Amino acid sequence: MVDSLEKNKCRDVVLLLRFMAFIFFVSAILCSPWLMARLDPTPPLESVTYNELLISRRHLFFIAVGILLFVQLFLSVRQLGWIRSMFSKPIVSKLLMSVFVFIIPIIIIEIMVRPFTVPHMRSKSKTIFIKDDNIGWRLAPGAKEKWGGVDVCINNKGLYGPEISYLRSTNAVRIMYLGDSVTFGYKLSKYSDSFPYKIEKILEDKKRGNIETVNAGVGGYSPWQEYIFLEDEGLKYKPDLVVLGFVLNDVVEKLELQRFGGNSLGYQLNKTYISFSDWLQHNSAFWFVIMKFRAMFQFGSDIHAGAVEQELVSVKELILPTESRKIEDAWVITFNNLQKISKLCREKNIPFALVIFPFTFQFDGDDNLKRPQKKVREFCELNGIMYIDLLPLMENYINNHGGNIDMMFLDDDHLTVHGSEVVAGMISDWMWSEKKLRNVITNSGEL
Repeated sequence: MVDSLEKNKCRDVVLLLRFMAFIFFVSAILCSPWLMARLDPTPPLESVTYNELLISRRHLFFIAVGILLFVQLFLSVRQLGWIRSMFSKPIVSKLLMSVFVFIIPIIIIEIMVRPFTVPHMRSKSKTIFIKDDNIGWRLAPGAKEKWGGVDVCINNKGLYGPEISYLRSTNAVRIMYLGDSVTFGYKLSKYSDSFPYKIEKILEDKKRGNIETVNAGVGGYSPWQEYIFLEDEGLKYKPDLVVLGFVLNDVVEKLELQRFGGNSLGYQLNKTYISFSDWLQHNSAFWFVIMKFRAMFQFGSDIHAGAVEQELVSVKELILPTESRKIEDAWVITFNNLQKISKLCREKNIPFALVIFPFTFQFDGDDNLKRPQKKVREFCELNGIMYIDLLPLMENYINNHGGNIDMMFLDDDHLTVHGSEVVAGMISDWMWSEKKLRNVITNSGEL
């Protein structure tokens, strides 16, 4: 009786192994370059994929394994001793069954999908950002990489632009700019195309003296990070003036971060291996597919467009007449950190000013869309913070120059080179008109 049960069990195993051999044959057919080239829904099949299929010869590997399994098992149907001995121990039996049912299918999927995924993956190992437990992320000192499609060189102090000494050895007026990717100059081919350096040139012409610019803008930063940077690093430069570029996503973007209840470490770290899952996603086709389906479930079929739209939806929540509890909390956190920056500057006797940037969807004349700027202006007036709201100024400029918003913006909020020049002119004119700021710029010593 026992022997009969063992034989039945062994025959079941034989059937399973034959089924696996059949799966290998089917896989060989499915990953054949000939078949793929004809089933491709958008012919011709991409050359990088087709070449990977030809070079790897995965279909030949599957055929060889299938034949090996099928022939061996076909010859061993009447002599099941080796199978019986292999499966006599329950632990070994369960382990081997797990391999057949779970591991081998994953391996097959990995091998089949790699030509369609791995050659298209952008390598990840090093970017201009590094992880920082205190501030989330920061620019990597000395990094030379592409970011936003352009070559970027980070100086040895971890900022974008010429390296400025902490020591003050000249009479030049030193202006520090805090901010995010707009202040950084995202997608601009030269650091000097960003608005802080455009302002430097304009102010030098106005005062006929030197201006030193410390551009501390870092992609993705918001006031909580800008305060940490100013306190830990920024004050070492002994700036004469601190200017903060404030963008609406500074309010909501931080909510995606883990420290604020989200599930992200920040987009800026997505280009660097920071976890085993992250490594798998860029080295395993199987894991890549899983994560892609997860992203499609979250953002839709067009993942990039969905992610951008999700950020815009969050920003657009700021214009609603009735704010959600999440948005109310986000404003509270933002204003608390702006107050901390303002207080720190007052304690160090450094003038502090805010530049309020718009998003492109606000340029349609609807006053309701300007509600966030109004809220920031009221906060600044209540706390004695100097500010300039660029929305009405840029709106007027665009209307007077043919209404072409693309001449000013690369996307929803980042400036073109021309946009940087125009904005720099607006900010420098405002600085020159503000007595406190003009006194700082001209070294009059009066505040």
